[in-house]
Amino acid sequence: MPGYLVQVGATLQCAHAGQVSIVSSNARVTSDNVALGMATDSFLVAGCQLSNSGLSPCIDVLWPQPAQRVFINNLPALLSTATTQTDGAVPAPAVVIMTQLRVWGI
Repeated sequence: MPGYLVQVGATLQCAHAGQVSIVSSNARVTSDNVALGMATDSFLVAGCQLSNSGLSPCIDVLWPQPAQRVFINNLPALLSTATTQTDGAVPAPAVVIMTQLRVWGI
């Protein structure tokens, strides 16, 4: 499914209102001078509300459906339309709220 490529610093959130940050090793491929995310990047979740309920909060995001035709350093890029999954006690999709709107892929 086509979608915009997700850059480092994009606004992402877990289903329990935690803020997701992308930690990327990509420094070469950018959009508006901001690095684009890759399938092998790390995703850190902060402020997941499950921690207030005593359940294990979301701490990572799995991105099982990266781009099929767009690669960064020979690794698939991240698409804003991809289905994601958090790893907390109550797994749920993470949502891309805002990302760059210049580069898209499949």
